[in-house]
Amino acid sequence: MSTRHPDSSLLNLDILALSLLCCLLASVVALVLPQEQVRRDDKELTATAPLPATPALRVAPALNWNRLISTAGTLRSDAEIAGRQGDAIATRLAHSAAERENQALESRVGELAEKVALMQKIQNAEDEARRLKRELEERRRQAETHGLQVQRLVGDYRGPYVLIECTEGAVTVYPGKEKLDIKKAKAQLDRLVAQITAAGFVAFVVKPGGWYLDSYDEIRPRIYEALARIEKNTGKRIGRSTLPLDVSESTTDYLPPGGRR
Repeated sequence: MSTRHPDSSLLNLDILALSLLCCLLASVVALVLPQEQVRRDDKELTATAPLPATPALRVAPALNWNRLISTAGTLRSDAEIAGRQGDAIATRLAHSAAERENQALESRVGELAEKVALMQKIQNAEDEARRLKRELEERRRQAETHGLQVQRLVGDYRGPYVLIECTEGAVTVYPGKEKLDIKKAKAQLDRLVAQITAAGFVAFVVKPGGWYLDSYDEIRPRIYEALARIEKNTGKRIGRSTLPLDVSESTTDYLPPGGRR
């Protein structure tokens, strides 16, 4: 009995077929395994963090895309509105800040104006004080001068007196500054004598044109005679004095109290 050996060509064919089968199985595994892995990942993701939008996107991707576009447009419009509102708010805030600044400036201006007015009042008061001081000094000087002049006129006499100014053709009586008609003034002369008697003193001031043969010579004797009769009847002493004045001298330096009226 003879022994048969397998054909080497058949063996090679079997090996080739086995190799092809392995390659085919590997390809199938490569195709199937990723899909299974993706499905497992999706299941795990859905189980851990379900997202309602994801299924919708898978089911209707075109519809969700349009919705996203619409939502983006709405958000863009809202953003533009918010931007405009923000600009308006910023503008109002800027205006409010400017108004507050203007109010602060107006308040400051008002305060400065009050201070300026107060300073002006102070300045006016200081000016008035200086004016009154000068006036007081002038009056004091005039009083001293007047006192010397009066002393020159009436001596040591310090009581009231009647001053009679004799100028060329005219007689003026102080106080009162009354013009006396020398030739027709009988009633005036009587009142003048009564006024002198009440005062207790009469003083004549005579300008150069009123001396002799003029107003002084006309009025003095008549007054002296009337006063002499009164002194004799009443026993009252009435003082008398006469003072010549230059043309440049003023009678006002010798006026009695109230003599300017």
